[in-house]
Amino acid sequence: LRFTVFNPSTLAWSAIGALSTYLFSVYSNVYWDMNFQIIATGLIFPKSFAVSNAFGRREFSLRTLARLKAHCVSLLWTFRDWDLQATSPGDSHASGAATNVYNVLQELLLNIRCYLQAGHAAPEEQVLYYYDNIYRCLSTLSYYGTEATRTNFEFPKAADGNPNRLPGLMADDFEQLRTIRDYRTPRGFHQASIAIFYCSIIFLSPYWLHFCPDATANA
Repeated sequence: LRFTVFNPSTLAWSAIGALSTYLFSVYSNVYWDMNFQIIATGLIFPKSFAVSNAFGRREFSLRTLARLKAHCVSLLWTFRDWDLQATSPGDSHASGAATNVYNVLQELLLNIRCYLQAGHAAPEEQVLYYYDNIYRCLSTLSYYGTEATRTNFEFPKAADGNPNRLPGLMADDFEQLRTIRDYRTPRGFHQASIAIFYCSIIFLSPYWLHFCPDATANA
């Protein structure tokens, strides 16, 4: 409560609302009664839409992140579990490829996190830097899969385990997350409701005055 209600912005706008009402009562005889539903609709509808839409985007983002993680793990296990002309359980030529894939996946996930957490006020060059690194990592993973195909390594039978297929699925997951990040409609609704709320603090001063018998009697 201390951090959400009694913060500098709330206290400042409360003071502005009280001062505005006082000035209207002293220097003006303007007051009116009105249907408060007009203001309530402008405040409640955008907020309720933004909240419900935010929860929907959150759930979709969590599902997409879980799918992206599953694709990364599947790709890593694909390279790890290939028994490339192994003579013993610990002797596998795939161990070097698995290490390379692991390092690229680490870099990929780091850049995806930086891209998604970058604020909309972040420099465009910084955001594009993360974006380019993401697709560079995906291209490297695709190259590793192509090399495995070229050298006739034995692929797993599962279609989703194919290393040529998984980078494309990861790119699809990332683009869906990118679409959610750059979606501007919820921010527009939020900013519009905030603007209406701040303006109503001053514009509704005459409305608050009509509740005061002394002010209406003097008028």
